[in-house]
Amino acid sequence: MKTLKLTEEYMEKRISRFLNLEPLPIQIDKTVPLAGKDIVYARQLLSVIGLDPSEGKTPINSGAPIIGAGGITITLAKCPVGQGPGLHNHLSTFETFTVLEGEFLIKWNDDGSEELKIQKYNLDINSRELIFKDKRIKLTEKESNIILYISNSTKPVSIEDLQLNVWGYHSDLETHTVETHVYRLRKKILETFDDNNFINSEKNGYKIN
Repeated sequence: MKTLKLTEEYMEKRISRFLNLEPLPIQIDKTVPLAGKDIVYARQLLSVIGLDPSEGKTPINSGAPIIGAGGITITLAKCPVGQGPGLHNHLSTFETFTVLEGEFLIKWNDDGSEELKIQKYNLDINSRELIFKDKRIKLTEKESNIILYISNSTKPVSIEDLQLNVWGYHSDLETHTVETHVYRLRKKILETFDDNNFINSEKNGYKIN
């Protein structure tokens, strides 16, 4: 197979620089209240890759610096805390959401009866690994269970709660066991991911950001 020789000019057309991305024109419309934009779109939609005209047309990716990628489009969405676009349906499009910072809480069904969180870290339960981008940490069974239990809680988790639900017993004399495990887990995460805020200590217990 013959190798193609690409010019710098061609490569520039396949590069998207974050600082140069601009929000959609409709989001600059000052007649639409900001709260309304946040619900319908997001605080900002920054188009990274758009469709080639031969692939179709969508206003979401108009003005993207990269055009044409086999029908694939990429858009960065900036959402304010506690707000974001409503869940919607596409007839011929599959959407994949990846969290770069913070977390997404997704609810579905008419009554919002089902929900799940998407966070920037992935926890592989089978291999017991915490993964972020191309880095991963090997976890012990207790560390994996600590992360699972805290992340699934809607409120801060106390040491006593972890003793009862992760260790399976309750003892006022053994609080240092939980604290030691959390300390070591935090240390692992800081050393590998440079993240000192993965597990936060709050007034009523631990919380995962």
